[in-house]
Amino acid sequence: RRGRPNRSGEEETTLTQLLAEMDGVAGSEGIVWMGATNRPELLDPAVRRPGRFDRVVEVPMPSLRDRVEILGIHAAGKPIGEDVDLEELARVTVGYSGAELANLLNEAAILAVQEGSAVLDAGHLERARDKVTLGRKRTGVELSAAERQTIAVHEAGHAIVGLVRCPD
Repeated sequence: RRGRPNRSGEEETTLTQLLAEMDGVAGSEGIVWMGATNRPELLDPAVRRPGRFDRVVEVPMPSLRDRVEILGIHAAGKPIGEDVDLEELARVTVGYSGAELANLLNEAAILAVQEGSAVLDAGHLERARDKVTLGRKRTGVELSAAERQTIAVHEAGHAIVGLVRCPD
């Protein structure tokens, strides 16, 4: 979007040039412009005018089968232990994007290296999943029994909603 704070003149020039180039393309030239964003609200309104980027294609999160294939692609060439079942890993990563699945395997590889292991095993993947899902482990935090109970009930609610909404 033009006129936002902290933007360089180069970004403004690039956007202006892109819009000018798009205006010069006739519909019969066989050229298709494609763009992708996770933040459509930040797009300049001129970009979304008819004849420019005026079609929206929503890309859903990967299905179970998709996640198995994505994990297979990112696991290729990595030393995966015999105890690793990519299909089971795909089952427990409902709602993960392809990038998050790649990150999961990268985090597991980092854990394996830190432990001096030459193989990614199920334990590395489980700890990596916890790290990706829950964030870094915090030290020095002490919770009372009542706080633990409240958190457990809250997290169980997430699990129930996940099972109901995404049964695959």
